[in-house]
Amino acid sequence: MSKIKLTGSNSGYVEIDSAADAGNLTLTLPTSGVRLLSNTDNVFSGITTTGELDINGKIDVSTDAVIARNLSVGGITTHTGTTTLSDDVTFTGGSYNVLWDKSDNQLEFADNAKISFGASSDLQIYHDGNRSIISDTGTGELRMNGSAIQLRDTAQNFMINATANDSVDLYFNQNKKFETTNTGAIVTGICTATSFSGSGEGLTYTSPLSHRNRIINGAMMVAQRGTSFLSSASASQYTLDRFRVDVFPFGGTSGAATITQSANAPAGFSHSLKVDITATDTSLVGNNYSQVSYQLERQDVRPFAYGGSNAKPITLSFYVRSNKTGNYNVHILQYGNSTRLASFTYTINSANTWERKTITIPADTSGNIVDGTASGFNINFGLAYGGNYTTGTNQTSFGSYVAANSGVGQAVNLYDSTSNEWYLSGVQLEIGSVATPFEHRSFGEELSRCQRYYYTTRGGSVGNPNSDSAGFFGVPLNNNPSAYGTAKFAVPMRATPTVVLYDGTATAGKFTQNGNNYFPGTAGGVQSNGFNLATRSSGYLSDDANLTVTAGFTANAEL
Repeated sequence: MSKIKLTGSNSGYVEIDSAADAGNLTLTLPTSGVRLLSNTDNVFSGITTTGELDINGKIDVSTDAVIARNLSVGGITTHTGTTTLSDDVTFTGGSYNVLWDKSDNQLEFADNAKISFGASSDLQIYHDGNRSIISDTGTGELRMNGSAIQLRDTAQNFMINATANDSVDLYFNQNKKFETTNTGAIVTGICTATSFSGSGEGLTYTSPLSHRNRIINGAMMVAQRGTSFLSSASASQYTLDRFRVDVFPFGGTSGAATITQSANAPAGFSHSLKVDITATDTSLVGNNYSQVSYQLERQDVRPFAYGGSNAKPITLSFYVRSNKTGNYNVHILQYGNSTRLASFTYTINSANTWERKTITIPADTSGNIVDGTASGFNINFGLAYGGNYTTGTNQTSFGSYVAANSGVGQAVNLYDSTSNEWYLSGVQLEIGSVATPFEHRSFGEELSRCQRYYYTTRGGSVGNPNSDSAGFFGVPLNNNPSAYGTAKFAVPMRATPTVVLYDGTATAGKFTQNGNNYFPGTAGGVQSNGFNLATRSSGYLSDDANLTVTAGFTANAEL
């Protein structure tokens, strides 16, 4: 072992100790008289180090020192005092570096170089090259304390603004949408939820709990005309109340179907409208079509406020079922000063399964529905369309009527097999962009609404004489060949109806005296609330308690 010992007049010495066989130790002194160590300030100058420097005291690195320029530190330990580095400093990690950039006045972490807090790196802050991450994996909560906490975008626009003892505000595209208050919260815009708890008694509704649904008999409960209909002619035919089947130009045995009131219905419903194909048409020509249609009066759709800035979105929902899966069309015709169209495609995904479909139609600020009792809104559910109606594009908001757009998306021809059937129930049309649960109304209320359009005193199918019932009673004039009666409808009808009388064997009114029937009869003075019946006999009648005037009838004021 070799040693170099420097001693002075004072006590103590400096020893430089080297392990055996370590080679020569060289101490090179400056030639210009630079002081290496001073008793007054303990400052090292002009020294270049390449290993670890352990100093008990203050390190002051000047810009002239080699260590202060682009310093790469393997390890510096200071026990007392402050270390000052006067230029860029790079901390080299195993994979990622950290740089103190003097010119930018900032500490710069490379991608994936992390700031870690906690004994187990519980909290880390870093950027992974794609996103910035604050990761808290430790126990307890991650807190942000402050009297005002704000989250802003890069343009300094609010996204979240939270103020102590005041509101918490949420923003969408710089517009406040949610604000807490001392009594609850304020939502600006549409609030959509999958469910609500509580009674809801304190809620203020923009849509009514009842009478939301603009469709009458959407649950297919009322069938005044009967429960089975043959659809084979090139015409429109009402079936279950308020629902019509339009066919053109199927005729004869081609493209025939039976329409029935079916007990096959979605959960919570009792009936549906069923279309059962009985004769096929596999080669539809351009202007062929078949559809189930529903019409609303213009005055009933006026609340949509079409044609102005206050126009409202509406939502159509319905339950549908078929053995034939695929894409179907539903379109709406809006009638006013001109005809406007909105056309949509929906898909039956699973065979023989009830599925609920929802279609939202944007507010139509250019619509032109006027007031009145004429047809203003026609909803059409497609069963089959020829090429004249399917070569355009879907108009998912109202615009000018284009025939080629009306049946777009209908890929199914329901008439291509006698095995095909199609069911419809739970039809609802309401204001708003969200489909609410179906509004079930009582049978009596639905019947009364239907009787505004069609009314009958007959107990069964038209054409069955055994089903006729007395519609009204009257008394003939004494010693006069005429007898009269008056009929009142259950509710005022939409318009002056067409009245057809039935007496059990023929289309007529009748009066009866002592078991003898006298014909014919006529309906006169027909108005929206009733009409008069007049009959005549072959001779004069006497005033007799056994003499009555009776007739069964139908009154039709459909759109």
